[in-house]
Amino acid sequence: MTDLGPPVVPRPFGTLSNFPTPSSSGGWPSQPLAVVLAALLFAACSAAALGGESGSPAPAGEAAPAEAGPVPAADRPILIGRITIEIVDVFDPSKRGEDGWFNRHENGAADVHVRVQDSWTTRASYGLGRTGGHTRAELEAQEVNLLGFGKKLGFSFASNQDRKQDTFEYSDEQLFGTRVHMDVSHTNSSDGNGDAFLMERPFFSYETPWAAGIGGSRALQTTHIYSQGEKLADFDTSLRSGRIYYGFSTGLHDNVVLRYSFGALFNRADYTNGRKLTDDCRHRPPPLAPECIAPVELTPVDRKVIGPFFEFRRESRNWIKAYNLIRMDRPEDFNLGSVLDIETVLSRRVLGAGADEVLLLAQIGRGFHAGQNGLLFINHSINGRIGSGSAASNTFELAATYYNTRFTHQTLVGHTLLDYGFNLDPPGRFLLGGDEGLRGFNSRVLDGNRRFLINLEDRVWTRKELFHLVYVGFSGFVDLGNAWGGLESEGFGGLHSDIGMGLRLDASRAAHGGLLRLDFAAPVSGDRRGGPAVLFSFGHGFGY
Repeated sequence: MTDLGPPVVPRPFGTLSNFPTPSSSGGWPSQPLAVVLAALLFAACSAAALGGESGSPAPAGEAAPAEAGPVPAADRPILIGRITIEIVDVFDPSKRGEDGWFNRHENGAADVHVRVQDSWTTRASYGLGRTGGHTRAELEAQEVNLLGFGKKLGFSFASNQDRKQDTFEYSDEQLFGTRVHMDVSHTNSSDGNGDAFLMERPFFSYETPWAAGIGGSRALQTTHIYSQGEKLADFDTSLRSGRIYYGFSTGLHDNVVLRYSFGALFNRADYTNGRKLTDDCRHRPPPLAPECIAPVELTPVDRKVIGPFFEFRRESRNWIKAYNLIRMDRPEDFNLGSVLDIETVLSRRVLGAGADEVLLLAQIGRGFHAGQNGLLFINHSINGRIGSGSAASNTFELAATYYNTRFTHQTLVGHTLLDYGFNLDPPGRFLLGGDEGLRGFNSRVLDGNRRFLINLEDRVWTRKELFHLVYVGFSGFVDLGNAWGGLESEGFGGLHSDIGMGLRLDASRAAHGGLLRLDFAAPVSGDRRGGPAVLFSFGHGFGY
């Protein structure tokens, strides 16, 4: 299901989000997913067979889930789908025909209605952007049902102004036929490499009573410090992390689930060989001359966090079905319930940490009906570090997305992002530009301790399906934003805005990430104009 309601953003395994992380995706596995619906988990099908997409979750019950096994083929069992159903001990007439897929009879029998759709199990996404002399390229290919066994194998390539990177991933969501998940990945890049490993039994449904896991990762890369779109310095960076945890849940009661997790984690970030990126110093080998060493104000602080952690999560369930919000002419599932996630870490010198401090991450999200044709999703997070009587690296973030489908074959979208931070390390400052949502400008053209962004988009859908493969749509958009309080932009400065239009092609047989975007944007205001820009992507887009 597409949980774009109150998403708690996945974090690299073993970290709070204010801890340094690899700047390119794909190198580290995600935090254990605590939001997997017990009602219906319908995986992609085999490469030769057809797949399905589920409806809304089943009514909650007290009995353990019953799971359908693989469907036998001629020579060996081949997994074509997976479905989990909660057994309802006491029939509730109000649940009859809930959301059109579950119908419980008075005699104890039940009808399950599943609407299926042709879907490819091989997923592909790619992106290409060109602004201000910089080219960004991304390519990802993943098979989610390898040889019909339900395993995942993926490869991704990314190239931007920081690095080129290749990532190989393998995932087994039912290791040896159990509920244990295993994920491994390896990354090679132009400035380093990395590895990650995760083995866990996650909360795979609302009724899962317990979860446990262990994992770790390492990465070597170069961290670049930006200001006003220019690289001022870089540092050789070593990142390492590890985590072990156990969690338990009270189960689903009145459409609310509570989960508690605790364990121990280790995070370390080391920055060395800092150099100014002036013409005279850029290519000098170490040891560096004094005039080429990065100044203190550009130097990140080394971090070492070791200690126990505790996490509390509360989620309420209120799934709805909508059409033509992100994808074209297909049902999309959104959770209008609330999510509250709080994680604290007690890092102690006696355990080997760099300082006695407390790390805190709190996230809350909620979805709402906004009128007869509107949906509103709001997310807020607080992320900070308190130690030795002072606060450092604290951020407050607020994001809201609004959809309105009042007009036929047309969706009006508004997206707002507000960020505030203080005492941020140079790599942790907020960036804003073409890759961050201001589509008519260079990437990272703005930076600072404060940031806001507004995106307004009118999406026009057609029911035209070309060659039974893609639906056609169009969009017009306006972006407005600014970032200030950085190294060279203490004041607010001026607003940066752009205007553009785009073509949308949605692969009708792709279950995930099948939206092609071709955007042309030109800056309208701003003291550093980077456009016009052409952005091309297939798969993920901007995520709203």
